[in-house]
Amino acid sequence: MFLFRKVLKPVLLALTFAVFVSGAGLAADSQEFAREPNYELSRFPQDIEQYHLAEGWASQYGKGVMQRVIRVRQAGRTSRSLPMDLPQVDGYAAALSADAIGQIWYIQPEGHSHWERILIVDCGGADGGASWMARNNILVEVDYETAERWETLGRGKRVRVLAPPDGIRSF
Repeated sequence: MFLFRKVLKPVLLALTFAVFVSGAGLAADSQEFAREPNYELSRFPQDIEQYHLAEGWASQYGKGVMQRVIRVRQAGRTSRSLPMDLPQVDGYAAALSADAIGQIWYIQPEGHSHWERILIVDCGGADGGASWMARNNILVEVDYETAERWETLGRGKRVRVLAPPDGIRSF
């Protein structure tokens, strides 16, 4: 089971999404989505007192996988689509529930004093991803570039998450 979850499942997911996605290769994907966080964007919304705080773990997607997920959702090939023009954020993540897709969450990685604005673009699936996230207190799976920036590639990172009131179902 460990081998499937850690090695085979990400490969199978990447191959599945590759079938649906056409256009530029992975090198272009990585460059197009590479970014440095803009901490001025991390100002909290006016209704921040209504947000819910949770503490847990962040894991990460493989290089280029989150970008392919975004393109598939932008193409309307899933039940939860994303607009072509995404809001300006510091990174992207998957949450436990599909209800969170399209929401902006604020995430503070352990050891950092700042909060980052993260757009939820994917969710744990019924194929075991959601139960794995819940069982291991994985609040989010971030894109490769965010994990790289947080210096946590290949391992989890403790995080604090502020999510909108209707996003709390995702925890």
